[in-house]
Amino acid sequence: MKYLRTLLLTTILAVGVIASAYGDVVESTETDDVLDALDEITSTLTVPARGTVLTVFTNGTYDAAAFLQREVGAPGSGSWENIVKVTGADDATVVTTYVTEKDNGSFRVKMTAFASGDVVAQLTNASIAPQDLSGRAYIKHEDDWFTHTAIVNVEWYITDETDGGGTIAVVTPALQEGAVTIISGSGGDDADEVCFSLIDLTDFGALVSDGWMAFETVIKSNVTTGQHGVALHDEECVSTQLTPFDVDSNVVTFDTGNQANSIAFVHSEEADDVDGWIPVCANADAECNNSDEFEAGTLVAATYVRLRIEIQSNGDGYWYIDGALVYAENEAVATTSRLIPFWWVDTTAADGGDPTMDIDYMLFVAARPSA
Repeated sequence: MKYLRTLLLTTILAVGVIASAYGDVVESTETDDVLDALDEITSTLTVPARGTVLTVFTNGTYDAAAFLQREVGAPGSGSWENIVKVTGADDATVVTTYVTEKDNGSFRVKMTAFASGDVVAQLTNASIAPQDLSGRAYIKHEDDWFTHTAIVNVEWYITDETDGGGTIAVVTPALQEGAVTIISGSGGDDADEVCFSLIDLTDFGALVSDGWMAFETVIKSNVTTGQHGVALHDEECVSTQLTPFDVDSNVVTFDTGNQANSIAFVHSEEADDVDGWIPVCANADAECNNSDEFEAGTLVAATYVRLRIEIQSNGDGYWYIDGALVYAENEAVATTSRLIPFWWVDTTAADGGDPTMDIDYMLFVAARPSA
């Protein structure tokens, strides 16, 4: 990755960087959404301005090589050249950045060598920092839970759990910063799930097709065991829908119960990356990223982290950790879905653990409906 970082720095110094005010994500043109044969490609991403940062996220189970390519000559020439390799050693997860050097450039990812497996590639020109969604065009709900009472406002929030072993959401006045705390019990695998969400999906949920939305929250956990999740989700927190996703041994599974669309950060000690933050999503019950893990950050016990999810009106999703883009997904959720903020904790088979989540604050921004 040293070469990739050097390439980015050199290009920045040469042409400067434009802070993209929009984002688009493209993936494989194949129906299975992966690159699993020689010469397979992603859709083409056309970038109007030089100095735009492109990011390629690749992962999978593979013995193969793929390159970011640039179209040579006039648009539509059909001639392409390799810019930089976007895969690593077998099965590696790789993040590659490149700064465009010309106006009106066209880019894609192509499989240039293939022995076996599949590569999941997402190419985006999304802003590498979160967007500014301020102004009257957006509805905002923000809460810092800075109060002397332990009671969560039942007009805004709902909380539930499975069997009495966990602790449902309460405000913790002893924390100077103000926070809501949820605690899973230690009853073993999936025994003490606890969730917390906005109440009334119909009234407070944001419709994806209306325009950009964002959910930002600062949380910390006492341990790196168990499971923790932060999502924009299409169901309220109820006892039958407590944990939208499960991550175990490089397999992401969406609980299709009464829910269909969700976009989240998940930590699970049963994942291959036992202390990692993993971006996940489901569109109409179908898991994103070929149901694979993509390790995007590290959960550090007793340390606050700022997690942010952005979605644009076409359903493309973007994940940020402490202000930096860590993943993007084409059509992460359905444009017809209505979503609300959702948090959860859970025990796992690996460790009871009593995982605790302190939620310092939350910000939910949605496009103001036109009618």
